Amino acid sequence: MKSISPELFQLGYRQIQNCLDDFLFYEVFLFDHQRVEELHKMRISAKSLRYSLEVFSDLYQKKTDFAHAIAKKAQEYLGDIHDNDIWIEFLPKFLEEELARIKDFYGYASPYRRVRPGIEYLIENRKAEREKLYKAFLKDWKKWKLDETWLNLRKVIFLTSLDSSSVDENTSNTDAEPPTTK
Repeated sequence: MKSISPELFQLGYRQIQNCLDDFLFYEVFLFDHQRVEELHKMRISAKSLRYSLEVFSDLYQKKTDFAHAIAKKAQEYLGDIHDNDIWIEFLPKFLEEELARIKDFYGYASPYRRVRPGIEYLIENRKAEREKLYKAFLKDWKKWKLDETWLNLRKVIFLTSLDSSSVDENTSNTDAEPPTTK
């Protein structure tokens, strides 16, 4: 097997650790379904973690792929939740604007009665879908926590990085340090 520089393992270790730390920062907001902005930021962090895991997958001999799949699933959940949050925020404003447009066009509001029920149904539909996704995400999140997914990811990148350092000691600089987080 070709020797891989300890610096590359340090880079991978730091990158994954930092992305994981950023992602897990938002965990405290998970159990408040009204924290729309924080859940959206968590999705962005999940995406960074996912891409970092993709980039360094071969370096870690695909031992991090379990976490990649979970980061991808978390990103998908959070993205779908966010899509519904956008609809839930947008549609009431749309109703107000549509009422004003109808009044301007017709000079009275009665045609609005035909539009309003469909939009109100869509609002309730998006709220129900969001709630369903949110509950499913929390259920999976709890499972991931019980399975110690994130701790196991930290172990894999740390131990794989250490293993590479001991192999490289036989072939290169013996002063190489194990990976550090910063």
